[in-house]
Amino acid sequence: MAIISEVGTDIEKFKSSKQFVRWLRIAPNNKISGGKLISSRTPKGKNSLAIAFRNAANTIERKKQGHLYSFFKRIAYKKGRGAAVTATARKIAVMYGICA
Repeated sequence: MAIISEVGTDIEKFKSSKQFVRWLRIAPNNKISGGKLISSRTPKGKNSLAIAFRNAANTIERKKQGHLYSFFKRIAYKKGRGAAVTATARKIAVMYGICA
């Protein structure tokens, strides 16, 4: 219901799943200079759909099985739990954007 209330039934207004994730503000904002990555931060935002995807990522972490769980644990080991929640939420949103 959160997806339909925020985006509506016409998700084709986003040309790609990258644009959808960028609109949600859960994609990293990579600053590149001279071919090198200077910084990479996820912009702040209060999109309720992004919060729903983050809650789904938390649920996957508690499920303790499947491919998304192993992705979550790998990112959490490298960068911490907060980054893992955001990265998993982004992956779920991309999968939704491709399927819809």
